[in-house]
Amino acid sequence: MTSVPGLESVSWPAIALQVAWQSTVVLAVGLAAERLVRLRPSRGHRLLLAAALAALVVTPAALVARRLDVGLLAPRSGPTAVEAIRPPAMPEPSVAMAPRPTPVASPGVRSGIGEARPPDAAPAPRTSPPSRPTMPSPATLLVAAWATLAALGLLRLLASFATAAKVKARARLLDDPSVLAAAEEAARDLGLPWSPRVRASREVRCPVVWCWGRRPVLIVPEAEASLAGERLAAILCHELAHWLRADHASALVAEVLTCLLPWQPLAWLLRSRMADLAELACDDWALAHARSVSPDDYAEALLSLAAHRRRPLVPAAVSSRSGLVARVRHILEEGTPMPRTGRLWSLLTAGCCLGIVAILALAQARQAKALAAGEAPPDKGTANQPEAPGKETTIEGVVRGAKGEPLAGAEVAWVGADGSLQSNLTLPHDHPDYGKRVMKTLARATADDQGRYTLRARVTKPGTNEPWSMVVAHKDGLAPGAAMVALDGKPVEIRLDPAVPIVGRLLTPGGEPAAGVAVRISDYSNGDYRNVSQLRMMNFAKDVAWDDRPAFYPGDFRTDASGKFVIDGLVPAGMFATISLHHPDYAVEELTVSTGEDTKPTPWQEAFSIKPVPREFSHALVAARPVVGTVTDAATKKPLAGMTVEVTPMRKHGGMPIRAVTDADGRYRVADKEGETYWVHVYPASGSGYMPARKGMLRWPAGEAELRVDLALRRGIVVRGRVVDEDTGRPLPNVSVQYSPTRKNAHVKDGEDFRSPSLSDADGRFTLTGAAGPGVIAAESPDRDTIRHAVQPADFGYRSAVQVHGFARVDVPEEGKGSPPETVIKLKRGFTLQARAVLPDGSTAGAFKAWCPELTARLFDNWTSPQEFPDGLFRLRGAEPGRTYRVFFLADDQKHGAVAELKADPARKAPLEVTLQPTASMHGRVLGPDGKPLQGAQILPNIQLADRGPELTEADRFDHLLTEVYVQFTGEPLKQVYPADFRYNGLIPGVRYFITWYSPDAGHSWKAVEPLKPGEDRDLGDVRSTKKGGQAGN
Repeated sequence: MTSVPGLESVSWPAIALQVAWQSTVVLAVGLAAERLVRLRPSRGHRLLLAAALAALVVTPAALVARRLDVGLLAPRSGPTAVEAIRPPAMPEPSVAMAPRPTPVASPGVRSGIGEARPPDAAPAPRTSPPSRPTMPSPATLLVAAWATLAALGLLRLLASFATAAKVKARARLLDDPSVLAAAEEAARDLGLPWSPRVRASREVRCPVVWCWGRRPVLIVPEAEASLAGERLAAILCHELAHWLRADHASALVAEVLTCLLPWQPLAWLLRSRMADLAELACDDWALAHARSVSPDDYAEALLSLAAHRRRPLVPAAVSSRSGLVARVRHILEEGTPMPRTGRLWSLLTAGCCLGIVAILALAQARQAKALAAGEAPPDKGTANQPEAPGKETTIEGVVRGAKGEPLAGAEVAWVGADGSLQSNLTLPHDHPDYGKRVMKTLARATADDQGRYTLRARVTKPGTNEPWSMVVAHKDGLAPGAAMVALDGKPVEIRLDPAVPIVGRLLTPGGEPAAGVAVRISDYSNGDYRNVSQLRMMNFAKDVAWDDRPAFYPGDFRTDASGKFVIDGLVPAGMFATISLHHPDYAVEELTVSTGEDTKPTPWQEAFSIKPVPREFSHALVAARPVVGTVTDAATKKPLAGMTVEVTPMRKHGGMPIRAVTDADGRYRVADKEGETYWVHVYPASGSGYMPARKGMLRWPAGEAELRVDLALRRGIVVRGRVVDEDTGRPLPNVSVQYSPTRKNAHVKDGEDFRSPSLSDADGRFTLTGAAGPGVIAAESPDRDTIRHAVQPADFGYRSAVQVHGFARVDVPEEGKGSPPETVIKLKRGFTLQARAVLPDGSTAGAFKAWCPELTARLFDNWTSPQEFPDGLFRLRGAEPGRTYRVFFLADDQKHGAVAELKADPARKAPLEVTLQPTASMHGRVLGPDGKPLQGAQILPNIQLADRGPELTEADRFDHLLTEVYVQFTGEPLKQVYPADFRYNGLIPGVRYFITWYSPDAGHSWKAVEPLKPGEDRDLGDVRSTKKGGQAGN
């Protein structure tokens, strides 16, 4: 009889049966109890987690109890051999219970879990010797089968985790301002003390979160355009909630359970249910904290996302379309319960599970002969299992027509992303990968007589979804169709419908036919994001480099002499197609064309003010406003080729830069719609020896057809240096470094813009171009635990201090007077400063917002974006020991607030305590220069963040580290016009405020309001503007 080490009289087959019935009891109780709280997903999830943990430990606990001879039943007479206690009616596990496919993204299993892996076999009678001793017994075969399945499951767990880790490693740092702003808003809504790292990857189809580390990493699809603003912030809030709830750890427990008990159907059911509940709970978190998004908007945002194959240890916003039905129903019909589990509930659940484990573990007879204490079971961990390498992957499917008939001879292609590129956020302006996106065709096939096809390709990461990994199909006379690749082994079905033509006629701004205009189709979709089963999309990937693009992918269409163009064979009826218009003489425009019966926009299109046009339409083009110029050497006047030029037309709501590169003659040309003003920057290579230059606030010359902006670049001095860890001296790669002259540097001329970063290499070395004279080099580490230093205004030319991870002063010699010495920048890691907010009665304040400059700084930039702290505990990562931080607090209900000076003391074990005081209010009326109530003005309260006295200059108004609009703290929407009679509530006491307003008649004006007392309601009376058409203070 095979025995257990340390329990030699216990057979493995007996323990196998014990595992079977004990795990069945625990899991069945857990699943039944979860149904009782199905309207509280967070509580149900914790119940199932406790059940999974109990199922893992109940049998080891029983073995420990047996070894210690502490069973609750009286000792049995007879043989001293110890048999596993089991219900007499419990059937033997069947070898037909085949395991389900194991997940494809899981981490390694800790060694301790491998100790309780008894084989699945029945005990063999000891009195009946085997008739064929050379043949393995059925029990041995069952043991081997169980062990093999468990080992394979754990191996796949490790391999898939490594696969997911590579996806994260290859994802580039994101520089999309809207996505970064949404991520910061999501972190702020959840009260996280930092802005999350955001990466983009073509290997994900919807936002996912990497939770395995000190700080989560959000990974969004490359070129994500389906969401923006508050909806995207809510989706990212959902993802960050996974990290806050430690769903990756609970998912690991469920994965290990199914690996160790592959034959247990309840384990698989529990694993699936836990994943569903985790998504529902995070939906509740997103709706509870992202208050600016309604349930309807949030549900629609989820439905607009492409499903990413479920990876329990790397949660995705949408892991399956089928699961969205229950999620949307929960969001829209079942309400949004409190997302938190509750401490009392957690304690009660843990206590109940411990009780069940104790009862099952002790439900055995004490032994007539005590077992001697002794050796522990050997470690059978699998943490060092090898990873599975990439392999050839096969996709099978069928191509069907509109009526479901198979389409023989259809051309099929599997297309995907060609690797991951670095982030534009940290790349120098001249980096060859800046903005680069590349596609490739992975495999091709032709559908057989039954419409079936098979595609095979060797992929680096089998089992991952890439944003551009899809199967596309085409057949003459029909519109191309596509289906995203899940690599889940399921057939991929593609539907091809008859195409309808899009006929357009483009006119010049004067109404004449516009000939020779290039028309490009980017994609089509039905826009039905609410009905997942009917969602159809086809992306033609017009904005990527693609050497082997399938032949049926369209090129440009061009208008004829009458301005007419026809796009046929590409778009089915009932869809929305996105086309763009390109011509050197006209501004680039994007139109949405409806191929349905009407042009009514979908809710998603309405959110972005998109107004579809019918498939037969006329459109008047807008004249291009080309910005042209030449970049030359300031000394030799020779043209400079290969210089990156960035033109930003500024309009009412800001502007987006348009990039160009100078040709061999140093010329550039950028054409777009007219802006109110223009900024032009030139960024040479960081080690080229040329200094960047800029010209700004340029207006279009009256009557001119183009705006000419020439720039002459002066030569600077090349500065070299290294970035190292202050404590270890280890070189730090991928650190963004940037040079800036000081204010007193007489060698710098107006218009020279040094915002041109460089990256440290693998040895921590970097090269920059600076001006002769005094300057500084700042560094921004990707590690958020790095200490930030306050660099005073004189160093950078900024009005207020800049918070940087590292900096070094440099005194660059003039040309011909030697080379500057190598600059060494040392970065140092800090600790996390914590402070608990309490109310005046000493009770915990609960959720609040807080801000200090170090909380939101990024190299030279900073934003007054208070962070949410839902648990009542303020945290500042990268705090410097001994330093004092000025922090603003405001409770979520805006009834209490404070400004506090927090001293960072790493020796302090408990958090600091900040007492919030009742917030104040003020009211009054703004009068214009004529003494009448001011109409049509934007009247706002500004909080003074740094005490510089009651004077406010025009420059100070735009320094967001000195003053900031108070709605940044309250989260209220910013309006363009406010009534003259104003009232502001929820004001943090003890801080000076400024009432500011602007109107064409009154200009910029303000009134200083001295610090308010806690609970005070101050009447400011009539506030009068004393200067017309300019700026004035009161």
